[in-house]
Amino acid sequence: MVWSVKKLSDIAELKVSNVDKKVYSNEKSIKLCNYLDVYLNDYITNAIQFMDGSANDTEIENFSLNIGDVIITKDSETPMVNLRKYSATQLSFLKPRIKIK
Repeated sequence: MVWSVKKLSDIAELKVSNVDKKVYSNEKSIKLCNYLDVYLNDYITNAIQFMDGSANDTEIENFSLNIGDVIITKDSETPMVNLRKYSATQLSFLKPRIKIK
């Protein structure tokens, strides 16, 4: 088998979430999938205890996770941790829908 090299942006839809960890009363309640959820888990499932957050309708439409999604975190939250580009795969639908951070 011959492997070809392609840019990730040529073979996948890339989205960078702008959903933050704050909860706003004028937004819908969600469960937030953040950096540590991706870093600590190979698979994103209902077994993870996600933090509470909020998002507007557009953010929910753009950043809800679906089965088969591959979630990539660009770096760590702690400068001392030199770990980059860890990923996890969405295995099951989560209710309520969650956001990528």
